[in-house]
Amino acid sequence: MESRPIRGIKADAPYFQAMFRTRLANRLQALGYDIRKTKDDFEITGVPERTIKEFSRRTTLIEKTADLLGIKKPETKAKLGATTREPKKEGQTWDSLVRGWEDRVTLRERHAIHETVAHKEIPSPNSPTPLPLTGQCGTASSAPPSSQNGNW
Repeated sequence: MESRPIRGIKADAPYFQAMFRTRLANRLQALGYDIRKTKDDFEITGVPERTIKEFSRRTTLIEKTADLLGIKKPETKAKLGATTREPKKEGQTWDSLVRGWEDRVTLRERHAIHETVAHKEIPSPNSPTPLPLTGQCGTASSAPPSSQNGNW
């Protein structure tokens, strides 16, 4: 069987990312979360704006770096992600990660998040129900762009 070239997979990355984001949004809605569409993605309604910004520091850093360098093209900005990434901290436990995340939100933000998620029914991870995909990505039967050119 012929293997697919890596560049074909890379070329289809935006398609697969859009499929993932659409499926995630659909699953969150099925669990009872309200979401709001943003320019390129979505956010869970009820999560405070400051919290969203606090946990979007990489995007902010990339945007600031792009502005400083005069970069406007999204493709070039995407490449900045690899060059601006902070190194991962080795040896962190799950508990220390959670404590670090908790330290980044205020008591008021924590309360707002709790109110957003408190009455949601969380299904068993062993029995997820796939949802039909809708929105910008099409449906589950949609093929990635390169397959439409005979490269799939």
